[in-house]
Amino acid sequence: MLDSFFPASGAQFVGGQQFSNFENDLESAAQDRCMQERGWKVAMPDTTRANIEAESHVFEDNAIWPNLGWIRAHGLFVAPGGGGSQVGLMVNATSRAERADYGRCIASAEAPMQAFVNTIRPLSGTWVNTVTQLQQSPSLAGDRSHFSSCLTKYGVSTRGARSLNSFLAYWVQSAISAQPRGADRLAFEHRWVKIFVGCATPLIAAEQDLEEKSRKAFMQAHYQELTAAGNQALGGFAKLERMSGVSSSVVAPKS
Repeated sequence: MLDSFFPASGAQFVGGQQFSNFENDLESAAQDRCMQERGWKVAMPDTTRANIEAESHVFEDNAIWPNLGWIRAHGLFVAPGGGGSQVGLMVNATSRAERADYGRCIASAEAPMQAFVNTIRPLSGTWVNTVTQLQQSPSLAGDRSHFSSCLTKYGVSTRGARSLNSFLAYWVQSAISAQPRGADRLAFEHRWVKIFVGCATPLIAAEQDLEEKSRKAFMQAHYQELTAAGNQALGGFAKLERMSGVSSSVVAPKS
């Protein structure tokens, strides 16, 4: 749960996404089951470990927490395709009665986790601000300079080499301009991934070291609030499981 809202690395961010995706899938299943019970035709989401893991890699945050290990291993910045659990398969609500039931079912499905969301969201925002400040730390100046000069050696513009985020914007624009297709598209991305990994590794490693140390202090400072949030999440998930008919065993740790 903590990695979902307080990641200190790309791997933690992706692992945390599995928590968020499972929460969303449970709420969607509870909502759809509610609609079924009211007589409306819906298709339940396919909530499986494989789908939840697939969704997690589609929603990377390479601007703040690049998942460098995954990027290096796959030669891609993000996983291709949508994957996922096909959430939101309910037919479009057309009648007033259907729209009214739809609104009631959404509210009912979101209610179990609302206390948890109200507790965790402000803390999560504080953590993101903390990470943003850490990544501008003077102690990282040398690593940022290496990152920028390394990229410019490979033809990246000065503007595109300013930061992780500016490089990603540069790469996307380059891909749009080049319009590679098929195998050429993969080769194009592989080339830029290799450049990125080589140039960004020292900076990302230094950032994550700072973030991990800061995260420990952050957790200690907010221990009581996080404990309350954890209890709220457990209670909310238990109720959502009953409402949706989906068990948390689908995301239980692998043996």
